[in-house]
Amino acid sequence: MSTSEKPTPYMAKKAKATPPPSYWTTNHGRNVIGVVAAVGGAVYFGGHTVLHTFFLDKYRDAMQLYKHGFPTPLSPATLTRCRSVVADLNVKLKTPDSVGFFCVLGMDMFHAGSLKLRGGSIVGVPRHFSYEAQEQIERNDIMVENKPVEWGSDGAQLLKDSLILSERAQKFAIAREIVMTNNHAPYIHGGLGASAIFAYFCTTRTLNEKLYGLARPKSFRVFMYSLVGSFAFGLWATATDILTKRYERKADERVGGMGIEYAKGGVEFYAKTLERNMALRSLMGPKGEKMFTFYGNDVEFIRQQHIPYTERKRNLEVIAENLSKVNVAEENPYA
Repeated sequence: MSTSEKPTPYMAKKAKATPPPSYWTTNHGRNVIGVVAAVGGAVYFGGHTVLHTFFLDKYRDAMQLYKHGFPTPLSPATLTRCRSVVADLNVKLKTPDSVGFFCVLGMDMFHAGSLKLRGGSIVGVPRHFSYEAQEQIERNDIMVENKPVEWGSDGAQLLKDSLILSERAQKFAIAREIVMTNNHAPYIHGGLGASAIFAYFCTTRTLNEKLYGLARPKSFRVFMYSLVGSFAFGLWATATDILTKRYERKADERVGGMGIEYAKGGVEFYAKTLERNMALRSLMGPKGEKMFTFYGNDVEFIRQQHIPYTERKRNLEVIAENLSKVNVAEENPYA
């Protein structure tokens, strides 16, 4: 091209320098990402397990019900009932204090830790387990959406009915939570999360090598990373939910199989839970409809993280019916 000839737009475009590669596509950058993935997996596993072991006391303090700045103690009758359940379960305890009980915030049972670990486990029991009649309900302390309850409404009456549980229903709920801690769930759940992180890193690195992803446009890699990330999250969520529901089913079967009283207590407990959720659905308005179904189950989108309460109630009804037949057969062996 002569000095007098002007470059065309195409020639000027070709003359531009190629931008330097991103740091994260270099060998050093990829090694750094590998270290970050390893650290991320270790932090997830460690954080999850530490919460259920070394920080178990802190976890309990965070879930504790407080009044006027002081922890609310469990009533003597509730504590006696808890100790009775431990004796009925006859579980192997590393120390006499392996199971700790406290008054939990809210209306749901709570558990953390593991009886398989030296630190033991904790079980949170709601305040309403100390109520024996509706007259004992501390109405001023019960808030829905941080607002006082309109106790004259139909939903409030349903809520009051749901808060009064028989002794056998309470014993079932307490026993169920103890059984839910008699496993290695903290380690397994932590391992699932760490495995998902490692699997995501290994898969994306392999695909980059097989598909020459580092030589392709950035948009290709973003799409690939998003796709693999969604797949890894889906696997983690599925595995976690399956494991949780397996523990729940085993706990119901274990406690319900302890005797007809525990089985009937389970039926009552889940019936009361459904009743309470229906009451909250009414009291909370549109938000309640998004949280609870018409029958009192939790509204779940895509994932089903827990067994529906209606199904758990039916399972306990079957167990109670079978135990009743066995009892009748034992009482009348020649019938």
